[in-house]
Amino acid sequence: MQYIGLDASIEIAKECLMQYEAEFCAILGFSQGATMCHILSMLASAAKHDGQAGLRPFGAIKCAILLSGFASMHSGPVSNTSIDTTNNCKLDVRSLHIFGERDTSVPKAYGEKLASCFADPEVYDHGKGHVIPRNVALSERVIQFLDSCSLEAYDGRGKLCG
Repeated sequence: MQYIGLDASIEIAKECLMQYEAEFCAILGFSQGATMCHILSMLASAAKHDGQAGLRPFGAIKCAILLSGFASMHSGPVSNTSIDTTNNCKLDVRSLHIFGERDTSVPKAYGEKLASCFADPEVYDHGKGHVIPRNVALSERVIQFLDSCSLEAYDGRGKLCG
């Protein structure tokens, strides 16, 4: 399966990362947006290990929050890179996967499969359907995740690590 418009979407994300000269970026996606974040996480992970200059901006992506998401089904190379979405390597991007037990649009099993694509995924089951619940527990979990990602990325003196 090939996603129509994927390369253009990736180029827009890349331009935003370059325009704002991002050093630390967290991405968030809901449903199909979480699938896009999965692909961006592939590029971020590759940026850490691959010398391709075109991947460098994606290295700013330090963590991803994926809500009611499913793993990318795109097959083949991504956006003029040697990155192939069929690669089964675990992505070394911090990730928080949020889904609901009663989601009938993107069943919990799909969210769990997406989480398994990451090296050390964190998971939060809000118990509801295909929604982003507005509650204190979820808000606190997201804040805790972002705080831990930020602390991991910076050295305590405001300097970005590695």
